[in-house]
Amino acid sequence: MAAKGAVLIKLANPTVLSDESVNRGAFIRGNCGEKYYDGGGMRYFLLAFSLVLSVSAQTLTKGERDRAMSELHASRKQLIDAVSGLSEKQLAFQPSPGAWSIAEITEHLAMTEELLFSLHKQTAAAPADPAKSAAQKDEELLKSIRTRDQKVKAPEMVHPKKTFASTAQALAAFKERRDRTIAFVETTDGDNLRHKIVPNFGMDAYQIFLLMAAHTQRHVEQINEVKAAASR
Repeated sequence: MAAKGAVLIKLANPTVLSDESVNRGAFIRGNCGEKYYDGGGMRYFLLAFSLVLSVSAQTLTKGERDRAMSELHASRKQLIDAVSGLSEKQLAFQPSPGAWSIAEITEHLAMTEELLFSLHKQTAAAPADPAKSAAQKDEELLKSIRTRDQKVKAPEMVHPKKTFASTAQALAAFKERRDRTIAFVETTDGDNLRHKIVPNFGMDAYQIFLLMAAHTQRHVEQINEVKAAASR
């Protein structure tokens, strides 16, 4: 017979470590048959179950979705405005030996857009860990990426390689890929993105959307620097 206050759980072929462990509230596994589970253990189980539910319920908030959409739309327009109407000579101008031209910057942004969207999909598909969170707040991340005070070397895989026949094609590819990202952000539930962290980078899966926007803005500033150098 169960002790007063104990909870009866009917299971088949119950698996327990020992009767002592059951009295301490150990979990029991099995398929038909029965075993007793003490009240303290049940409280632990309910607590763990509630934590699972709280994590699974964390979808994108309206504020997060709106912020990402706003940043992605704004940076898209900024790049188009910065590049449109430039001559081939202006697009090819390099402010110094080895420095990227506006054509190369545009190609880099088209390539990076694809890379970062794939990174988001990969990170979002991983299991959430409620114990983990991003190293920086959203505003701090945006600020750190936008500023050009500190130069950062881009990965070789997204270095300009004349992937496109023209800057117009590179810009068209960027717009197509950014529009896909925006449509995705607009419709995705974004389950637990705040608890899915990019390995070795410390940002969460949601912040990749902000990174995409801030990275574009960083290079728009670089384009403006190239234009200024060309006019001297």
